[in-house]
Amino acid sequence: MSDNIESDSDLAFGNPEIKKSILDGSKHYAFKEYELAAEKFSEASELHSVTFKKDNPTILFLYGRAVFQIGVSKSDVLGGNASKEDKEGSSDKAKKGSTSNADLKESNPNIQLADDVEDDDDEEEDAEEPAQDDFELAWELLDISRALFLEQVDALSADTSKNAEEIKKVQTKLAEVYDLLGEVSLESENFPQAAEDLEKSLDLKKKIYPVTSSLISEAHFKLSLAYEFCVEDPVSKDKAIHQMELAIKSVKERLKESATDDASLVKDLEARLEELKKSKAEEGKELEKQKADVLMGLIGQDASEGMKLKLASVLGEGGASAANDISSLVKKKKPKRKIEDQQPLTSETSDKPVTKKQKADNDK
Repeated sequence: MSDNIESDSDLAFGNPEIKKSILDGSKHYAFKEYELAAEKFSEASELHSVTFKKDNPTILFLYGRAVFQIGVSKSDVLGGNASKEDKEGSSDKAKKGSTSNADLKESNPNIQLADDVEDDDDEEEDAEEPAQDDFELAWELLDISRALFLEQVDALSADTSKNAEEIKKVQTKLAEVYDLLGEVSLESENFPQAAEDLEKSLDLKKKIYPVTSSLISEAHFKLSLAYEFCVEDPVSKDKAIHQMELAIKSVKERLKESATDDASLVKDLEARLEELKKSKAEEGKELEKQKADVLMGLIGQDASEGMKLKLASVLGEGGASAANDISSLVKKKKPKRKIEDQQPLTSETSDKPVTKKQKADNDK
C-alpha cells in the first residue's frame, strides 16, 4: 500500500496540536506500535472534529488503518481467533480519546454508524451489547472515510477541467481506502464484500497508475484471492484465474521495462495460478460425480445391469453434456398416424368399419 495519504501536505491543517498527534501516530505506526499509533490518530481525529466542526477522511483513514493492524497482529499471534478479553481491551484502548459518535453525526448527519443505538434507560440491556472488535471498528472508520472522500469527488466533479488534478489526488486516496476495506473484509472472511471493494480500488488505480506499477499487480493479486473464496459465485474460480494472469502479466512487463530479473516472484505467482487451475479442475470432476449420482438415483437401485452400463457409457463418452442428455435411455412410443392419413369414411361405410376388400377397391 502506498503512503500517498500519510505523506499528503494537508496533514498540517494549520493546527500544531493536530499536526503533532499525527506525526507521533505515524512514528508509532512505522515502528509497528499500532495501539499507540491508534491512540494518537484518535486524538488527532477528535481535535479536528472539535476545532473545525467536521471530520477529516485522511485522519480517519490513518486511525482505521492502525486499528486494522491491531486486529491483524492479534490474529497472527492467536491463530486468527483473538480472545474476547483481548478484543475488548484493544478496542477500548484504540477508542481512547476518539471522536464520539455524536461528533461524527454532527459533522455529517448522513453518516449512519454501525453502533448507533437509541438512548435507553435500561442499563442492563446496554451492558449486554457485545464489544466491538478491532476489525469492526476499523471497517466503521474506513467506511466513513470512504463516504467523505466520495463527497469530495462529487463536489470537485462539478468542474472537471478546472479540478482535474485535485480529483486525481482525492481518487488516489479513495483507492487506498477501498483497498484497505477489502483487506478488512478478507480478514473477516466476508469475501463477496472484499471482492466488491477491491474491484473499486483496482478500477481507480488503473486510471492513475500504469499497468507496470506494483500497485496494479498487487491489486490484481488481492482481487484474485477474494474471488477464489466467493463460493456462491459459480464463475468465481474463472475470475480468480483471470486476475492472477493479469497480475503475472503486470509483473513481467514491469521487470522487462526495468531490465531486472525477479524470477522467484514470477515463479511464485505462476505456481499460484496452477493451484487455482487445478482447484477448478477438481471441482469440475466433483460436479460430474454428483451428476452421475443423481442420474443413478433416478433409474433406481433395481435397474438392470444393461441400463446401468448404458448410463455409464453415456457419462463416460460425453461428460457433462452427455450427462444432461439422457434421451437415449428413454423408450419412445411409436407416433400415432395423422388424421389425414387415415381412410375417410363414405356413406356406404359410415356405419361399419372398412374391410380389406373395400380398401383395395377404393385404392383402384
